[in-house]
Amino acid sequence: LESVPCVLMEVTTGESAKLALAENVFRNDLSYFEQAAAMQNIMLVCGLTQNELAKSLCISQPTVANKLRLLKLTQEEQRIISDCKLPERTARAFLRITDERSRLRLIKSAEAHGYTPDQCIRRVEAYLKGAPRPIKAKKGATQRLVGTISDMRFFMNTVDKAINLASAAGF
Repeated sequence: LESVPCVLMEVTTGESAKLALAENVFRNDLSYFEQAAAMQNIMLVCGLTQNELAKSLCISQPTVANKLRLLKLTQEEQRIISDCKLPERTARAFLRITDERSRLRLIKSAEAHGYTPDQCIRRVEAYLKGAPRPIKAKKGATQRLVGTISDMRFFMNTVDKAINLASAAGF
């Protein structure tokens, strides 16, 4: 073509970065991790809040917050999730596991077994139901973990053996 229709704009570096992000965020070939990283960079470069960024991109603030939360996953976790082509909601589900070692173990398990997004979410739910929960301690007190007893018979047998041993020892 000899000429193309275009719009020329004089903008600052920050405004140019926001315009580029707005264009790139909505491209289909950009992963949600790349979108999150781009959003974070724009916020840092331009000194924007999540709310201001959301307005400039014409999306909701919770959408921005959810994207940025994805950056809490390690690079290795992000790589595995991307390689498995798991959707964004599944990546966010993994974030519910705060212990990084346990989270990475579950993500690697999902990769090894080829779990679907729904299977991954069910595994996260199962982990969270069965994981020990810390008890909120009073200020200055030490915390302890409380687990769940999955098989009451095993517990009762252990108690019975302890009682029998104590009785045999003369207590």
